[in-house]
Amino acid sequence: MKRKWTLFAYPVMDIKAAEAMLNRRAEEGWRLEKLWLNLLARFVPAEKPVTYSLDWYDPAREDGPDYLRLLADAGWYQAAQTGY
Repeated sequence: MKRKWTLFAYPVMDIKAAEAMLNRRAEEGWRLEKLWLNLLARFVPAEKPVTYSLDWYDPAREDGPDYLRLLADAGWYQAAQTGY
């Protein structure tokens, strides 16, 4: 399977830039497969069009599970997770 690696050195506070980069790759026909060490992104060919929307989520929040359920109900899924 063909794969593409990209440096993914975006700090948490720069999620808009990270989102823009992911969507550029998606427009080129790639989808994010995995983040490695919060530094490298591995992409594979996308079988269907994808769009990325990044969101800040604090797992320590009391309403965290409800928020994740809301996102899942809206059709979102977690492609990757990074810490701060």
